[in-house]
Amino acid sequence: MKDFEDREMTIRTVENGAIMDFYTLTEIEVERVLKGPEEDASNLKVIEPIVLRQTLSGKEKLKMAGYTEMKSGSSYMIFMVKNTYGQYSVINMQAGKFNMDGTDLEDAYTESVSKQRIFSELKSLQNLQ
Repeated sequence: MKDFEDREMTIRTVENGAIMDFYTLTEIEVERVLKGPEEDASNLKVIEPIVLRQTLSGKEKLKMAGYTEMKSGSSYMIFMVKNTYGQYSVINMQAGKFNMDGTDLEDAYTESVSKQRIFSELKSLQNLQ
């Protein structure tokens, strides 16, 4: 996976300059599909609800619902859905991705009891396999 700054980012605006939509396409390497079609299980582009945008004071992250980007070199379990254009996106914002190797300190489980519980269950399932 590329560093966040090097990924393909899109910001769509309307005529008056207001932001209508934004996302980053993150190319990931898929190790295993737990449920759903195993289309191209080696590489897949995933939509993340976060971008970098240039402002007068420098670059800033524009993100939805506190989402943090997946980090290069980290391992994640991601819950995704396919949109009408055939692209996959992370579902349920920050609660749709789980850093499995402890290398993404921004993917914290302390703020959400339900995410913490799901992460514990995922880790125990991972240890069984």
